This record gives sequence, structure tokens and C-alpha cells, in this order.
Amino acid sequence: MDTRKYPFLEKKGFTVTSQLSGGYLPNDYVVTLESPYFFMKYGLEKFTAFMEISSISDKDNWHDLALVKALLYNEEVSNKKPDTAELENFLQTDFDKIKILFDITNYPQTKEKLNDLVQIRLQQMFPGLKDRF
Repeated sequence: MDTRKYPFLEKKGFTVTSQLSGGYLPNDYVVTLESPYFFMKYGLEKFTAFMEISSISDKDNWHDLALVKALLYNEEVSNKKPDTAELENFLQTDFDKIKILFDITNYPQTKEKLNDLVQIRLQQMFPGLKDRF
């Protein structure tokens, strides 16, 4: 539960700021990291792996890395969780592009676009409630 899981993050200047274990289930854990570029959080919750990032300027607003990927590649939004290895590869390959999206100047526009993608995902997950979101 540290940067050794993703050694490239350590090379990019990330440090662990918190490690929590045993949430809903005994194997659950969350690791939060910070860097000069953005914050990152990954873990396992209820048997589901996740990876999220947040801007330094808006550290309490976390974004699913799969939605960041969909934004960068103009992909169709899916409510299915992508393979963790796919997200790890995306993070490594497109790290500089992600930095640009979450940079203090670009983040307000990025946040708006990511919120739009969240709405699309919610409408897919709960089609009968689309007018409520």
C-alpha cells in the first residue's frame, strides 16, 4: 500500500500522504498520494479497484481516472469499471497530458467537462432518473 505499487509515481515526485485499511471489508484499502501536479488516490473497496485524481486547486473533488481517459481520448463513457492495468498504462503513457488537464489554469474547464461525463454515466446507470441529475 504505497508508491511501490506504482513505482513510476515515485519517479514523478509523488509521496504517500495517507494509507487507510479495512473499510467495509478487511481487504479494503485506500492510498492517497500528492505531487506538485495533482493528487492521486487508489485502492480497493468492496472488491472493486479504483484510481482517482484531484487537482491541487480543488483537492476535495476527486475524478475517476477512467473518465479522465474518456475525456482525453473522446471515448464513449461507460459505467463499467475498466481494467486496472489499462488505467495504469494510461497514467504512465499520458502523464504529461493529465498534468496539463489538472494544471491550475486548465482545471476549471477540465472539471466542467468531467462533470458532464459524470452526468452521462449517471444517466446510463439510472435511466429512469435522468431528469433528476
